[in-house]
Amino acid sequence: MNPQWEMCIPIESSVWFWAGGKAANTKDVERCVKLLVMCASGDGNLLLDIRPMPDGRIQPLQAEILRGIGAWLKRYGESIYATRGGPYKPGPWGGATRQGSKVYLHVLQGLQGGKLTLPVLPAKIVGHRMLTGGSVKVDQSGKDLTITFDETACAAPIDRIVELELDRDALELEPIETDRPESLTEHATATASSEYSYKRPSGKRVQDSAANVVGTGNAYWTARANDPTPWIAVDLGKPATFQQIYLVEKYTRIRKFEVRCYDSDSHRWRTVFDGGRMNYCSVRLAEPVTARKIRVNVLKTAGGPPQISRLDLCK
Repeated sequence: MNPQWEMCIPIESSVWFWAGGKAANTKDVERCVKLLVMCASGDGNLLLDIRPMPDGRIQPLQAEILRGIGAWLKRYGESIYATRGGPYKPGPWGGATRQGSKVYLHVLQGLQGGKLTLPVLPAKIVGHRMLTGGSVKVDQSGKDLTITFDETACAAPIDRIVELELDRDALELEPIETDRPESLTEHATATASSEYSYKRPSGKRVQDSAANVVGTGNAYWTARANDPTPWIAVDLGKPATFQQIYLVEKYTRIRKFEVRCYDSDSHRWRTVFDGGRMNYCSVRLAEPVTARKIRVNVLKTAGGPPQISRLDLCK
């Protein structure tokens, strides 16, 4: 039996009291659902803190988000309620839950090539279906389980849920490690168009620097409020090949962004990924990319400067 654990996180900002209810500092439905899915797939529990206004009412925006989570669970709750995590352990691709003879794959990662490859299951797959629309092809042979998504299945918002029916009780399966590729940016040099800094009452100056997005820290980069074209970039030191991009936003302010690579031959930047809301952005590109310098341009925000806490590139 795994040790019991719980993620306790506020829906607004990073404090546990009423903070004004600003949309830019409030986690949206997508981020809350992804937190719920990753907790369930990790065999844990999510405690999502809701802050009442001074008069005791739930702020309308937060009430709307709760209704959105409820609507999602009404459609796909069978993959969350009364399930246990596994057998696949969570990874950049997403996670899995299980109940009876069924395994639910929650694919949170964008798949430009339309394929997800996982280690083979020690059980026979006797059936499968897409809960979130579209169709998939499932091939379990050799050491791999390969799932090919059609265009509709790939386009499902938030989560792409694949139900696998096994010939045995899924709870009997031992946990299966999934690919956890090493981040190429862990020792990269990070720069940005601007960096916000402030002085604490103690007199200590805090810098929300670009360097915070790489390595193993838990801080973040914040652009200055008057930065008209905010961007953050990493220099890997030498050309490296990657296919997975992982970005984590502190709040939910970013509405449009692009990931660009510097082509040393043409001496120009080229776009390899266009994104809308960032939140937790995990995407596997259709083809590998080789580059030394990579930049994230923030093209549109809502309610404040962008704040990014992670920028990982993986093979």
